[in-house]
Amino acid sequence: MKNLIEEVAKDFTAQSHGSSDYWKDTMFVRGENDDQFVPLSYLQKKHPERVESLGQLQSEGYVY
Repeated sequence: MKNLIEEVAKDFTAQSHGSSDYWKDTMFVRGENDDQFVPLSYLQKKHPERVESLGQLQSEGYVY
């Protein structure tokens, strides 16, 4: 899970997301560095088979 989040957060932060509503999300998952993050909804949309819920992330050591 750690590698997935680091990779997706790095890619998400590096790209422009134009007119998306991701900035409205209230939950973000931080990547390896403070300036790398990904909205939880984006993570669940791109990898639904790996990220099922917030509870799953919490059980793996991610904090809300």
